[in-house]
Amino acid sequence: MQKKALAIFLTLAMLATFISAFAVPSATAPAGTFNKDGAGNIIIPYAKTAPTLDGVAATGEWADAVTISLTHENATWVTKNSKYANPIYNSKALIKSTAYASGTFSYMWRDEGLYLKIAVNDPTPTWTPDYIATNNGTDCVQVVMDPTGEDLGSGKACLTFSPNSTYSGNGNSTVCLPGDPLYPDKPFWSCLGSGYCPDWNSTDKDNDGNTIYPTQALIPMASKCVRINAASPQTPLTAADLDKNYAVVTSYVIELCITNNFFTYNNHTYTVREGQTIKLGNVLVDYFHTFAGIIESTQSSSSYLRLHDSFGDLTKNTALDNNGLGFSSTYTSFVFGEKPVQHDHVYAWTHDTNSSGVASTHTGTCDCGNTIQNQPCSFDGGVLSPDKTYYTKTCSKCSYSYNEIHTHSFSNWAHEAGSVPAMHIRTCSCGQTESGECTFGPGVVSADGTFLKYTCTVCGFSYDVPHEHLYTNWTHDVNSSPSTHTGTCECGLTSTQACTFDAGVLSADGTYYTYTCAVCGYHYDVAHQHTYNSWTHDVNSSPSTHTGMCDCGVTSTQSCTFDSGVLSADGTYYTYTCTVCGYSYDVAHQHAYNSWTHDTNSSPSTHTSTCACGMASTEACTFDAGVLSADKTHYTYTCTVCGYHYDVAHQHAYNSWIHDANSSPSTHTGTCSCGLIATESCMFDSGVLSADGTRFTYTCAKCGYSYDVSTASVVITGDAKYSKTVTATVYNAPSGVDLQYQWKLDGVNVGKNSPTYTIYADELDKSLTVTVTSNDGSIDITSGAVIPERLPTKAPVAPVLASKTDTSVTLVSLGSREYSKDGINWQTSNVFTGLTPDTEYNFYARLAHPGFDTSAASKPLSVFTEKSTAPISVSLTKTASYGSSVVATVTGAPTGATLKYQWYLDNTPVGTNTDTYTVATGSLGKVISCEVTINGTTTIKSGSVIAKPERAAMPTTIPQIINRTSTTINVQPQAGIEYSVDDGATWNTTGEFTGLNPGTMYTLWSRRVANLPNYIESYALRSRVVTVAQSSDFTVTIEGSGKYCTELTAHISGIDTAGKKITYQWMRGDQISGPNSNKYFCYMEDIGKEVT
Repeated sequence: MQKKALAIFLTLAMLATFISAFAVPSATAPAGTFNKDGAGNIIIPYAKTAPTLDGVAATGEWADAVTISLTHENATWVTKNSKYANPIYNSKALIKSTAYASGTFSYMWRDEGLYLKIAVNDPTPTWTPDYIATNNGTDCVQVVMDPTGEDLGSGKACLTFSPNSTYSGNGNSTVCLPGDPLYPDKPFWSCLGSGYCPDWNSTDKDNDGNTIYPTQALIPMASKCVRINAASPQTPLTAADLDKNYAVVTSYVIELCITNNFFTYNNHTYTVREGQTIKLGNVLVDYFHTFAGIIESTQSSSSYLRLHDSFGDLTKNTALDNNGLGFSSTYTSFVFGEKPVQHDHVYAWTHDTNSSGVASTHTGTCDCGNTIQNQPCSFDGGVLSPDKTYYTKTCSKCSYSYNEIHTHSFSNWAHEAGSVPAMHIRTCSCGQTESGECTFGPGVVSADGTFLKYTCTVCGFSYDVPHEHLYTNWTHDVNSSPSTHTGTCECGLTSTQACTFDAGVLSADGTYYTYTCAVCGYHYDVAHQHTYNSWTHDVNSSPSTHTGMCDCGVTSTQSCTFDSGVLSADGTYYTYTCTVCGYSYDVAHQHAYNSWTHDTNSSPSTHTSTCACGMASTEACTFDAGVLSADKTHYTYTCTVCGYHYDVAHQHAYNSWIHDANSSPSTHTGTCSCGLIATESCMFDSGVLSADGTRFTYTCAKCGYSYDVSTASVVITGDAKYSKTVTATVYNAPSGVDLQYQWKLDGVNVGKNSPTYTIYADELDKSLTVTVTSNDGSIDITSGAVIPERLPTKAPVAPVLASKTDTSVTLVSLGSREYSKDGINWQTSNVFTGLTPDTEYNFYARLAHPGFDTSAASKPLSVFTEKSTAPISVSLTKTASYGSSVVATVTGAPTGATLKYQWYLDNTPVGTNTDTYTVATGSLGKVISCEVTINGTTTIKSGSVIAKPERAAMPTTIPQIINRTSTTINVQPQAGIEYSVDDGATWNTTGEFTGLNPGTMYTLWSRRVANLPNYIESYALRSRVVTVAQSSDFTVTIEGSGKYCTELTAHISGIDTAGKKITYQWMRGDQISGPNSNKYFCYMEDIGKEVT
């Protein structure tokens, strides 16, 4: 903190010395020719464009500025310290030299503040560490400002800028290059005097909204900032230190904006504006200390003092390079010049003939005389030539045009839906298309093996064909349990299935059976376990036994196993039977009944008991004398055998009825012979009118209690309408009684205890009644209901327009009003949307206050909507095939607009007013388009599509082979289906194929035939691979009777089968599913059929 305070003090001391020189009588006026106002103030011009504050004076940036020039020839000279009054300092002839610094100060203004550019050229730059310089011995520039026009010591401020970095790193006294980690982008600046250094406001903006900082001056200063340890500030520096850490600066530029916010200090408020005055002074300080002198001065305090005392003393050092001088312009009044009236240039553009093609330029001339030259032309997207080989692009300003060769850039290939054969197409941005037939690679089997997928190698379109697996070469799966075998299909998919074993063959010694799989031939042995059957009871055996025999001839005798016995029909005995041999015997049975159970719904009541043998017995219940219930409402009678009980209600007989005092409503109480009492409501007669006619007397017929009721009545009188007051008028009320009033709306209590009631808006259309009671209870009467009504009202004035667009109108919103644009449909909102552009509408208003009848409509307000700014378009579904729907989609229409559709076939109107058109037979091959009318005024026409036939559906059933030889295949033909075995080269509907090669694999294809004009042929279905039998000399004969439930055996002759795997397929017109074996068992479905 002490170091920083010292640095600032030294800076201000120097500034005070310079500023005191401005008031000398011999001061000269600023050098240059200036525009002045009538008071002699130099005019600071207004900047048309704010300069970029980057320390680089770009060409034209400061063209509007007024510039003050300072050189040793035209400035006021100031010595470094006035105590050295040696005449040699006042002799310009003696010290004139081009080695001195020179500079310019340029000023211009904008609304955000005063813009300043300082450009300095210093052939003899000097750097001095600030901690040893008593008067801040370093080169710098200063600007002194006095916006108040007062004495220099009052309202002034002073900015100081140095091109070098100072040693100490003390806040405002520190300058570092941009990017320095401690003080990035912070040029040196200082203010004069306490209170004259306000903070810069980072929210200051220029006219274009850009943030302005206090000193955005990028000065080419020292290469880095060097700071000395604060604990030893007098540490000597070496020449190597200085050469290493500092660069010499001979010229620099400072650009900054002094904002209005900066001038607010010491209770002064100042704004830069047209006609405002300000005093400015410009100072350029140039020192001539050498680095060697500085280094020498740091060696001891005595050398420091000698250097200090040598200022201006030519007898100690005759060289000028140890002296410091400064010079300034006169402290002069300036005025901020006229701010030009804003003029928006409108240029007429002319093509520059020396330019051409895409690099063309044009020149614009405004009627004010201003021109803009060599501006790039603004070309449109271009118009494609009829042959689509080039685009003609035209400048939207000067209309110059040139041709640009167009090279087609096609999109990716895409499948053309519905194309037969399958096609793909690609499109250039210009609309040019190319198409080609799809090229399919070999089919790929799906993961589950159910179909083959064929994919176009160009566009990626694919379709699926069902695949039926034919498994062969079955091989037993080693170690499988239970046993399985695996077969392989031609597609490579394998299938593992359970082995199908025969009934087994008993071994010669009868100890095991051998079971063989009929498919893969695998076999295994199972030891033989004796199975005895034909068990026969052994006569006279006791206990009983029976004997059985195994099919191998061994017998076995075992004890009989009897069941639990069967009761005879009359329940007198049980019959026990052996479950193995069927022998039986009888045992007598005695019944034992217990656990009697009441028979539900029996009348009279009975109960039933079941013997352990299952025999049941039913008898009548025996009931006791009955028990009265605690509440004396019934008697309960219970069976003494089974416990069943039932209740019989007790009928009370009440008498001696007595009125219950104070009961309301009135009740009386009677007592039954069983001791139970009952309270009931009194039963009054129709009443007897008193002699004076003011009351009725009502008497209970049972207890004789009576009471009187007044004959008074109440009626609601008055005008029952919104805001009106009605009255409850009571007739025939007894004299001297107090009346209470309760008003009700729809049966809900409202209002106060008052004979009058005022009607509000939310109470209209509700039922209003009043109930009147008396304090003595003689009156309790309710009026008839009245329905409050609304008040009549008149039509309001016509609505007033607030704003409008091409699709909406907003009216001025007034209270209690509804609005309409047709006088029929009304809304509370004053905003109407979804309107048609450039269309006349009539708007109405009516009063709709809750307490009044809805008024009649006002007179209309006629409004034309604005013309549309958004394009409206109609697009169609891209493809159209037989039976499909073409949909018209409208884009850009107003929300809620009424749309009317008209469809066309080859420009002939067809269809109905709907957004959908269904393609029928008569539409095929024709051009479909649609015309849409919006709100009955605007008509938009769509593009077009051509209707094409639909592709027929692929067959869903696999063709059945009915015969085949070594050279032929016969398929069972189906209506509408055609077949091919040469991959679609030729097709027929008979399903007959001849002249085939023996022993060759053929793929059988089927597809649905074309049914023009509506349908083209379907995609083909790959049904199966058929192996055509190889022609050879061997023969196959079948042995057997061919009768139901007999076996057929196939024998091969004429060929040696040893070591060969023989595959058998039995046929009944078509393949018969079953084992791969030379044996076949004839079933019911084979009767009358030819089996091969």
